Amino acid sequence: MCEDVREWLQKPVLTGWKMVAEYLNVHEQTAMKWGKKHGLPFAKIDGQILTTKNAVQVWILENIKNNDIEPGQDESE
Repeated sequence: MCEDVREWLQKPVLTGWKMVAEYLNVHEQTAMKWGKKHGLPFAKIDGQILTTKNAVQVWILENIKNNDIEPGQDESE
């Protein structure tokens, strides 16, 4: 197994949009939109959405810095 894959598998993983949304404290639709339109990192494997908490944290910091999102912003309404 590739070292990168082992490292990724050892990180806390978020599975599914519901879990990603709960981690971000937003609605599931908002998490999906951020993934599809704003580059929130995720992989889709056999129909399952996967990402890591670390990847999401880096994405948040980059997007807040670029003013693309604001903390607590929820676009589902």
